Amino acid sequence: MVLALLAHGINLVRHAVRDVGLDTKRSGKWPTIEKHFLEEHGECAACGSKIRLNVHHITPFHIDKAKELDVTNLVTLCMGMNECHLQIGHFDNWKLYNIEVV
Repeated sequence: MVLALLAHGINLVRHAVRDVGLDTKRSGKWPTIEKHFLEEHGECAACGSKIRLNVHHITPFHIDKAKELDVTNLVTLCMGMNECHLQIGHFDNWKLYNIEVV
C-alpha cells in the first residue's frame, strides 16, 4: 500500500509538469471551456470518480491546435487513485495518447 501511494504521488507530480517545454501554448479561452465542461461532465468517464478530475483532449491540442476548444474532443478523466487520465488517456506515459479513449 505504501508503494502504491508513493507511485501515485510521483504520477501526480508527473501530471503537474507534463506540459512543461511544449511549444504549443494553451488558448486564453481554455480555462473557461475547461470549467464549463467539468460542470456538465462532473465525473470520470472511466471509473465514475468525482475527485481530481481533468479534462482530457482525445486528440492532443499540441497535435491539432484547432481541436483545443472543441468540446467533442474532450472527455473527463480523473487523477485519483485509479489515475484514469494517465492510465487510460495516455497508456501510462504522458508522451502517448489513446485516440480511442472514449
